[in-house]
Amino acid sequence: MTGQIIFAVLIALAALAFASERAVNRVREAKARYKATMTRRHQQVDRIRRAAAISLELKRELRAINRQVVELQKQVEKLNDDMRVASRPENRVFILDERRTPADESWIATVAAPAAEPDKPRPPWAGNRRFLVWAPDEIGVRAKVERRYQTAAGFQVVSVAVRQKEQGKRPAPAPAS
Repeated sequence: MTGQIIFAVLIALAALAFASERAVNRVREAKARYKATMTRRHQQVDRIRRAAAISLELKRELRAINRQVVELQKQVEKLNDDMRVASRPENRVFILDERRTPADESWIATVAAPAAEPDKPRPPWAGNRRFLVWAPDEIGVRAKVERRYQTAAGFQVVSVAVRQKEQGKRPAPAPAS
């Protein structure tokens, strides 16, 4: 019977050795899976951090672009307002005559249209109109304007002034002699 007990103990030891080997293998596999999982986790965390940094940078750029858009919209609105002001009829300047000599200066003459009367033809405009006229002096300006718009027809030269040079514009080329 000792032989049978020893045999049974040996079988039990073999089974225990086999079971412990399987347990050790399972522990090794679990450690390997844990290590692989932790590596994937670290890689995923790194990808998330990079994506977050890029996202933060893009968000900052978007805010800067939105500020620029708002500023540009304000500038566009201001330019539209300036264009509306400049396009008002009282700001328009009409060219009376394109003929000029090298000695002529540019003048702005304001001419008032006659009031509309029922028995006379309607004047070409109502109120005042500004004209650009080239002449050597104020007398020449008045003479050119009155030749086109006679005082007998009811037109009146309200004012004559030397034209102010506008900044940012190139001077007109001098006529060839």
